Amino acid sequence: MENCTLRYKPGDRVESFRLLGECGRGSCGTVFLAENVVTGSRHALKIIPEGGGFSERELDAIVRYMRLCPQSDLMQITHAGRVEGGFYYVMDAADDLNGGRGDYLPDTLENRLKRDGRLSPAAALEMAGQVEKRLCFLHDRGVLHRDIKPANILYIRGEAVPGDIGLLAENSGASFAGTPGFISPEVASGARPFAPGDDFYALGKSLYCALTGNPPEKYPAYPADLSLGKCREVMKLYNRWCAGQGARRRKDASPERRRLAVWMTVAVVAAALVAIAAI
Repeated sequence: MENCTLRYKPGDRVESFRLLGECGRGSCGTVFLAENVVTGSRHALKIIPEGGGFSERELDAIVRYMRLCPQSDLMQITHAGRVEGGFYYVMDAADDLNGGRGDYLPDTLENRLKRDGRLSPAAALEMAGQVEKRLCFLHDRGVLHRDIKPANILYIRGEAVPGDIGLLAENSGASFAGTPGFISPEVASGARPFAPGDDFYALGKSLYCALTGNPPEKYPAYPADLSLGKCREVMKLYNRWCAGQGARRRKDASPERRRLAVWMTVAVVAAALVAIAAI
């Protein structure tokens, strides 16, 4: 892996993309902020060395994800290609947490917590709802994320979305995967394969970290300086997910959908009254 990824540095070109700076480095590759030299648009570009199970697994995940993401408001992967010794793919870049002032800092939940401390209850609930909606989209199509954690929750155009899809897998006997602290006890013990509820377990732990500022290992410890009254709804939600209860679904429809439902009901009733009056 080192031979492939270390060969690239800021200023290098990968086809039509110029690498501007390194955003992150992990066991499976390196992510750069990159600029399309034709359009001037900025993206995240991940380079993955070829060889071994990790690269093959991530390539399979990318192909699977690219079939789904155009139909959704998920993070978009727009292009994939080959480089010497590996392959790369181009995706939406996270917003700049520095707002263009200074070096680019990817806007992730992890970076927000490091820079600003814990989120307000309202901001934590908003983040959780946005990620929940997108996980439901994946699950409804038989796909699991398998690595939800604060570092992999990105803010793109102001919305929280699941990022780093390298462990994406189909929901039919998905194998053990994830990050310590965000893996459910049942999966960690080998009692059963990874299931949709385990993505929500990881989201519950991420929500706990967002509200309390604690690492996941401290769950369910609660900071003494946090108001229980203001945080009760957030606590209820992360405890629900950590207890394996999964997504909330229709009862938590957006305000726009609730308003639409009310207006549709009013329209149906009005139409019925008109029909009755005409008899």
